[in-house]
Amino acid sequence: MSRVTVTKIEKGTERAANTSLVELLAIAAALGMPLVHLLTPREDEQLLEIAPEVTVSAAEARAWIRGLALLPGGDFGAFFGAMPEKEQLGLTRSYFEGGLDLLGRGLMADKTKEQSEDAAWELTEGNRIRREDQLKEEHDG
Repeated sequence: MSRVTVTKIEKGTERAANTSLVELLAIAAALGMPLVHLLTPREDEQLLEIAPEVTVSAAEARAWIRGLALLPGGDFGAFFGAMPEKEQLGLTRSYFEGGLDLLGRGLMADKTKEQSEDAAWELTEGNRIRREDQLKEEHDG
């Protein structure tokens, strides 16, 4: 990437709005910083428009980018279902140990902890069963 391109991106010109993910990754790597910090303001309270009609604080945006939180109105089933199995298990384990309430809030804010734990188990077990079925189909196919 040329210096001219980097300067245009830094200045926030139209080129900045058209920066590709590959370019952002290269810039973050060259600066030795995580991409999340390149994409979000440092001040936690500063608002950031993620999409039309979706504005969150910088802290909320960083949590979302890291896969630790939903955006307002987000679909927890899609959020949880898109995670690799190891991350699902880690998130579920953290919830069971009482260190993370995201699962409880995301699954069923109005349910009891026991009902939320049951739902978390069903999501995790359901994903495992679907993967086993998919592997069996691929093997038998």
